[in-house]
Amino acid sequence: MDGAKEKITSIAMDYANAVTGSRLDRAGALWSYVLYLVPKLMYASPALTLTEEECNKIQSPPLMAVLPKLHLNRHTAQSIVHGPQDYGGLTLPSVYGEQSFGQLWYLLGHINLQDKTGRLMLISLSNLQLISGCEKSILQQEHSRYKGWLEKCWLTSIWPYLSQVGWKIHIRNAWLPTKPR
Repeated sequence: MDGAKEKITSIAMDYANAVTGSRLDRAGALWSYVLYLVPKLMYASPALTLTEEECNKIQSPPLMAVLPKLHLNRHTAQSIVHGPQDYGGLTLPSVYGEQSFGQLWYLLGHINLQDKTGRLMLISLSNLQLISGCEKSILQQEHSRYKGWLEKCWLTSIWPYLSQVGWKIHIRNAWLPTKPR
């Protein structure tokens, strides 16, 4: 995990240094960010367990380099930079949002396929359910109530995003404990 994080950070820093000294126009800066940098950062991100703070730290230097090229202030609100066009945003992808969406895509995709990886994910989900001690589906609960005593794993890195955006997923094959009495 640390090696992948260092590699992604070095890609982001190299891009920021290259864009800062370049003569890119608005369109070139936008296309370079969306078509060159974002795919490089997003390739392995669904398999990683980076926190929102780590993702923001990785994404900050390239964003600070490309925003002036887009004729925007570096201190423009993140809601404008990453927000939808319907509300006046630029719709620039967020590393944390893309990572979390990719993780969710992998989880639901493999479980629906019922392949070996999906079965392993269900086993991991059952283990998380057992350790949490919750009688209801654990991924439907508020993350902040349980984050203090559950160890970090791939499933617990999806959970904060689900709580943050208010999504609840129901997995039919997931094990739930029966009431002892």
